[in-house]
Amino acid sequence: MLHEVNRALNTSPRPTPLKRLARERARVARHSLGKRMRRARRAKGGNYAALHEVRRGAKHLRYLLEFFGPVLPRRESRRVKPLKRLQDRFGKPNYAVASERLVAQHREIFADASNADAALATLRRERNQRRRKAAKLLG
Repeated sequence: MLHEVNRALNTSPRPTPLKRLARERARVARHSLGKRMRRARRAKGGNYAALHEVRRGAKHLRYLLEFFGPVLPRRESRRVKPLKRLQDRFGKPNYAVASERLVAQHREIFADASNADAALATLRRERNQRRRKAAKLLG
């Protein structure tokens, strides 16, 4: 991000004030997050990839707001806490998917195939439950 900011500040024909750059970057990131949320709402059944894109957009906006916090209006800093919650809620399906993949790739850690199957079934239910909860947040 520092590289992008440095490039934007130093390569334009006219110098860009830092405050203007920060406001514009935050505006673009908010717009992008909104588009990702609309796409996820339209996706059927809480599409995992669409939910993951919402999480990525929330992370991007949150990090921008934290980075540019000192030069942005105070109201922008109040948006960080809800973004953290959104990022957490949309991250939980990601953790479940990663756990399920890890267990599936290492079935040998279980005593027998039935134990591995039971663990995978539990993780699958957990993934689906977390995906549904995240999708409900979209409305």
